[in-house]
Amino acid sequence: MFLYYRDTQNATEEDWTVLLSLFPEGWDRQAKETGAMERQSGIKIPETLLRLFLLHVARGYSLRETAVRAKESGLATISDVGLLKRLRRSEDWLHWLCTQLVSENGVRMPQQKDQGAIRIVDG
Repeated sequence: MFLYYRDTQNATEEDWTVLLSLFPEGWDRQAKETGAMERQSGIKIPETLLRLFLLHVARGYSLRETAVRAKESGLATISDVGLLKRLRRSEDWLHWLCTQLVSENGVRMPQQKDQGAIRIVDG
């Protein structure tokens, strides 16, 4: 059983490394420059913050459930309110990330958040 857990953990880390390679160059530096990493209590590196946001958004976990899972996994110790504050402070960083990711696919997006509304519809 231990061997299975270790292999699963290694696979998860390998998958995470592959995922990080898909992000634009300097994504972690932008987290600091845009103020997302202004306060480091509970979250020391941008990679941890990104993992928390992906748990919340991609997995659909509530802020509370994300905070609980982060603590149980040893990822970070942060409250749901603390996570919400981090999410709000990360708006510019997340906008930069999204803009960079879609522009790599030939889609032009406004560089400023207030330059236009983008609506995504899942039908």
